[in-house]
This record gives sequence, C-alpha cells and structure tokens, in this order.
Amino acid sequence: ALGASGDAVARLLERRMEAFARARALNPYDATLTLTPAQELAGRGFTEQAETLLREGLSRTPLSSDLAVILATLLEQRGEVGEAFNVLRPIDRLRPEASTKLTLARLSWHLGARDQAERYALEALQLGNRSGALTALLREMDSPLLEHIAP
Repeated sequence: ALGASGDAVARLLERRMEAFARARALNPYDATLTLTPAQELAGRGFTEQAETLLREGLSRTPLSSDLAVILATLLEQRGEVGEAFNVLRPIDRLRPEASTKLTLARLSWHLGARDQAERYALEALQLGNRSGALTALLREMDSPLLEHIAP
C-alpha cells in the first residue's frame, strides 16, 4: 500500500510540474512560475531538477533575486559555495536587496572571506535586514555588527 501511495504522490507531482510548465510557456517571464515548482522539487529531494529549472528561469529573468537566492542556497547545501557566490554576485551588483546581501555574507563567511562577509552583512543591515538568520550569522562570526540588531 505504501508503494501505491508513493506512486500516486509521484504522479501528482508530475502533473503539478506539467501544469507549471504550461503556465511558464504562456508567461515565461513570471519568476513565480519557476520559483514555486523549483522549491517543491528541492523540498522533495529532486535538487538536480530544481537546479535546472532555476537556471532556466534565471536565463529568462536574469534579475530575479528570488530565483538566484534559492539557487545559491541549493548550491550551498550541496557544498558548492563558490558557485553559489558566483550566481548571486552579478544580481547583487545590478539589483541589491537585503536577502541577497545576507546570502552573500553567509557565503563569504563560509569561503573564509571575513572582511567581505562583514561588508555584505553591513549592507544587509543598511537595507533593513534584522532577521534571525542575520543575527545567527553575526553571532557565528562574533561580529561587532551584532550590537546594531541585538539588545
């Protein structure tokens, strides 16, 4: 019975992905039509398919920081920290956002570039990021920037 249930879930997922593909064909520049299925695929362990979908989405909407942050996070989880950084950096230059700055700070820290991580963390703060993720990173870094967000 468990196998049959798994097959039903797989068929449902396949139908959902086909529906998103049809929607993307009608509106290829809507990044959410890539983001939602990519997140679902990644969440179910289909990281290679999610990566392919995200890269295709970025080729159509190259300024989508949402797609780039999700792709960079996926790459980071697979240990491809340098590649993750390379995905985000060009988007950050063209369209700086707090979420991108935070991810670049975390990636820089994991690459051993403390000064660069501090700079990106400061820029994230300046853009209004006061998230728990930024606080955790600043604590991990033992950064003096922590005084700007934690009492």
